[in-house]
Amino acid sequence: MHISLLEKTINAFNNKNYIIIWHTTEACWSKSYPCCSVACKLEHSARTYRGLMRSTISGKMCQHWSSQSPHMHKYTADSMFTDGSVELADNFCRNPDPSFATGAWCYTMDPDTKWEMCDVPLCNPRTSFASPVKTAN
Repeated sequence: MHISLLEKTINAFNNKNYIIIWHTTEACWSKSYPCCSVACKLEHSARTYRGLMRSTISGKMCQHWSSQSPHMHKYTADSMFTDGSVELADNFCRNPDPSFATGAWCYTMDPDTKWEMCDVPLCNPRTSFASPVKTAN
């Protein structure tokens, strides 16, 4: 049986006393909901992208943001990541640099390629998003 990435995400949240609230892209922008997109970015810069993509446009695996190997970098402050921390940003494609408006990217695990863009598409305004909301135990 094939389980989609979205279903796996929802199941992971449901197993930890979360409920899933569905929003449209407009609701995410207008109400500042903590939307969890698994497939697209809300704006071209991808500053708020919190999806699960972890490989670059050429297929290279992303380096963990909390790691300085194989590439050293300056993106170490928790406040740089919309995930809430550098640890939660894991090795996902992100854009922690407010001056970089081109989109999500990451440092790669390839010692010969320091960083590369990720192919995160722009969301359709009518796309739905799941937001995990903590419930009582």
